[in-house]
Amino acid sequence: METVLIAAGHGGPDPGAVANGLREKDLTLATALACRDRLENNYTGHHIVMTRETDVRISLPAQRNLAAKVDADLLVEIHYNHNGPTATGLETFIWHGEVFEATKRNQRKIHNNAMDFVEQYGIPDRGMKTGNYFLPREAPCSVVLVEGGFISNPREAAILGRPEFQQGLGFAIADGIAEALRLPAKKPPAADEPWPPKVPIPKIIRIVGVMVDGKRRNDLVGFYADNGRTLLPMLDVGNVAGVKVEGKGDHIAITTGKAK
Repeated sequence: METVLIAAGHGGPDPGAVANGLREKDLTLATALACRDRLENNYTGHHIVMTRETDVRISLPAQRNLAAKVDADLLVEIHYNHNGPTATGLETFIWHGEVFEATKRNQRKIHNNAMDFVEQYGIPDRGMKTGNYFLPREAPCSVVLVEGGFISNPREAAILGRPEFQQGLGFAIADGIAEALRLPAKKPPAADEPWPPKVPIPKIIRIVGVMVDGKRRNDLVGFYADNGRTLLPMLDVGNVAGVKVEGKGDHIAITTGKAK
């Protein structure tokens, strides 16, 4: 029986990276929960432990201690990236010191499955890397850290922020875990359930400016997609309830009723 510890990065008062209306802690939790569900529903021979299943913060030392307590065979740490508006791609990390061959295999299987999913949306491969990160360095087990894409890139954020994408990436990571640990499948996938699945995410053609109460808002952007619709994924629903949104294409105007 293999014990898998799934760590959703950040949480609670620690939002992680914040950009383009997204908070890293939300994306990591959704992806981690999807990873758990995929393993539970599709594979046997494992015991799954989550560092968190709600919006709480679990410190890195506490996560290390949990890995020791449950005698984890593999810890998968899920994050999303931030490094300017043009940075793009998925990458994975293991400890940059000496590691067992099993850790390299775990990284390779998880990375390749994740890339099989994200590359269909134009997210490039930044490679399998090593680094000096806390859990890969300190945890008493094999650790693979996944950076699922850049929320600081507006075009990439429009994809990463969609629940369908977060679920799909979680499924892909789970399949990589299953391959790495040689977990038996509960049943073969049905013929009408191809993998990787095609998530209905439109191609983003260009960024669209947004006006709020007659003034340009540089912190709010829209995305004109190839389906002829303009997406507004950056709006906080709590702040726009009851407002009026007009226009299409390159002309989006939001009226809040607060304008004097």
